[in-house]
Amino acid sequence: MADCGLSNDARQFLRDLHAAEKQLNDAFQRAHQGGALEARVSAVYRRMYGKR
Repeated sequence: MADCGLSNDARQFLRDLHAAEKQLNDAFQRAHQGGALEARVSAVYRRMYGKR
């Protein structure tokens, strides 16, 4: 990533974004086991990505 001309702040933002997305994906996979958690995680995804 250092070679693509991004500032340190931009690189840190992308690292943080990647970490947050990984956490959401992990939670979503666990939620696929069913129950109320699955519904909550699905609602978060719909709000984040504008799917209603």
